[in-house]
Amino acid sequence: MKKNNQYERAFEAYMQFLGLPCLATREQKRNLIDENPDDSLKNFDFIVSSHQISAPKSWSESEGTNYLNELSIGKKESSLPPIWLIDIKGRKFPSGFKSPQYWRNWIAEEDLLCLTRWESFFGLNFHGLFVFVYDVCGPKLPVPEHRLFTFEGTRYAFFAVPLIIYRDHKRNLSQQWQTVTMPTDLFRKYAVSLDEFFK
Repeated sequence: MKKNNQYERAFEAYMQFLGLPCLATREQKRNLIDENPDDSLKNFDFIVSSHQISAPKSWSESEGTNYLNELSIGKKESSLPPIWLIDIKGRKFPSGFKSPQYWRNWIAEEDLLCLTRWESFFGLNFHGLFVFVYDVCGPKLPVPEHRLFTFEGTRYAFFAVPLIIYRDHKRNLSQQWQTVTMPTDLFRKYAVSLDEFFK
């Protein structure tokens, strides 16, 4: 975790508020990949364990069942609780002033590839999770006001998108900057407020 990163510090405080075990990683180091020593793998930010997750009402029943099955939730052969490899993405809500934009959710393609690799390295019960931490700086709120989390004088909202879902619905945003994003309507459908996701 970067101590000067407000979004990561807010997330860690929120996990403490929710009473969930949370371990920060050493982000400044990149781990070498054995099969290619000249390459490196970007670290994720946190490891969090949760006993149970909940699919939001915005997912259809079949989608919810399929995704929860892919995440090994509720499977008999998977008796251990899910463990989340979390990559934090801090964004303003809204971003910009002349043309405010809500629900910005872009990530670097490298983030997607590295989190996928980490998930495969750790194996069963370990799942990649993007958590978008929104600095709520305008009158429009992403969640009801009583569910905002205030940390060091700033209001935050936290939304989770499992790696498998982001990967299924991403589209290219900028070839120059090598970024991808989810269309706003799909992001609002699949992103889950953390206080609902970690139940």
